[in-house]
Amino acid sequence: MYEIISRREPHSDSDPIEIGRLIRDSGLTPVIPERCHPQLAQLMVQCWQITPDSRPKIESIIQSLEAIQGEIKC
Repeated sequence: MYEIISRREPHSDSDPIEIGRLIRDSGLTPVIPERCHPQLAQLMVQCWQITPDSRPKIESIIQSLEAIQGEIKC
């Protein structure tokens, strides 16, 4: 979702090993673009949770996307 919204790969200008360490140790996530729909931004943050049980289930993701599908402008 991040790559679709930002039109780029996250952390593409950094060392992949270092980024992996920062994700693991510090919970590093990409910066969400300002133009991102607020509900999409919230969904991304929920999906980036470290603990799998803290992430939304696919049914919840689908419901969220369906709820905002008419509002999203690309």
